[in-house]
Amino acid sequence: MSRPRVILKFATSLDGCFDDVCVSRHVFSSPEDRAEVLELRGSSDAILIGAETLRRDDPSLLVTEDLAVQRLARGLEAQPIRVVLTLSAKLDLGLKFFTTAGRKLVYTTKQGRDNLMPDVFGLAEVIVLTETDNLPLELVLADLSARGVSELLVEGGPGISELFLKAKVVDKLRIALAPYTLEEGPRLTVEAGVLFC
Repeated sequence: MSRPRVILKFATSLDGCFDDVCVSRHVFSSPEDRAEVLELRGSSDAILIGAETLRRDDPSLLVTEDLAVQRLARGLEAQPIRVVLTLSAKLDLGLKFFTTAGRKLVYTTKQGRDNLMPDVFGLAEVIVLTETDNLPLELVLADLSARGVSELLVEGGPGISELFLKAKVVDKLRIALAPYTLEEGPRLTVEAGVLFC
């Protein structure tokens, strides 16, 4: 099956924590890093996150007006397609993902589709690729490719990052390291060798 080129981007502390154990979100990146990520978004056909990142961080995943103009000049949509993967489909429709303009895709399971609030179908395209209660990554990537996505930016927390790394579908890694340790917090559990496959 064909698939997009995948760029996986994440940020951690020096000891590999994606976040600390506090309720509030921990910011690892610098203004320079955030500017580079915006450029990455601007050059991508789609941006994918997991439902946990969506719920915890409430990202808009939008590019700036300048980048949107550049995309339009290249014959692209002003904003990349925004994609979320969710098994439970427990999604707050007040999140920026749903309330801001642009094309949105929600990949979920058969059970997840049944759990969705009816209003979501007017805000995003909901896609169930199998009648089973799992979400095969290879089918998601093949479906994105069929929709014209040739470059996919994955903005991962530990769960989504592990999913892509274990599937060995990451073509480029972009890791931002904050200059401190946290000691406690969610980390990748994937074997180090997978990072360099």
